[in-house]
Amino acid sequence: DLQTLADITSARRRRRIGSGAVVLERSKVFFEHDADGQVVGLVQESGSSPSHHLIEELMVLANHIVAQRLVAASAATTGCDPSGSNATNKQSEASIRNPLLRKHPDTEEKVKEKVLTVVQDELRMIAPREVSLSELLDWCKQRMTAHAYEAVCADVLKEFSEAEYIVADTAQDGPSPDDGHWALSLPTYMHFTSPIRRYADILVHRRLAHIIQGNGEEQLNKGGVEGMDESA
Repeated sequence: DLQTLADITSARRRRRIGSGAVVLERSKVFFEHDADGQVVGLVQESGSSPSHHLIEELMVLANHIVAQRLVAASAATTGCDPSGSNATNKQSEASIRNPLLRKHPDTEEKVKEKVLTVVQDELRMIAPREVSLSELLDWCKQRMTAHAYEAVCADVLKEFSEAEYIVADTAQDGPSPDDGHWALSLPTYMHFTSPIRRYADILVHRRLAHIIQGNGEEQLNKGGVEGMDESA
């Protein structure tokens, strides 16, 4: 049931945060309208509700598991047909051996320095230095108002590097430790399920369908591109 699922995802979330995952408090603001469609106020919605955490944790877990599956896969690489047919292009995309991962560089020290710069003077003087960023943020959260802490989170976010798509080299001993997702504290991550459907996500879907079906090339020849899309 939902309560059991919430308990499981909460445990996973605590485990990730305990291993160094960074969680920033950010709320969303919406316009409130009257019956005539006129703006009459603002509504602030917190992103820290149990339901938000449940959905977020399951999405992150799905992305991580698919990344692990694609990294572990050893399907043979197929070249791209120069004729450029849609079926052949999709087939070659699906059989590319190296996984398309989402890499987020580690900027922990820069972000910690920023946190200590933006908090109030009285907190800066007593803030712990020899702790992880996650622990420092939690320390600040316990001593600041909700609005002040959210403002700090918004400010320090500027010190995060942007995550990027990479084609991981798994020829030796798997992806490099530097290819992981720092903020999520995961060694492998990619976009498999996401509110935003990117072309990179579609490549991941095609690749996963190719692996699950066992022989993506044969399935394409039998069922056509539509069959592969349906499986993805």
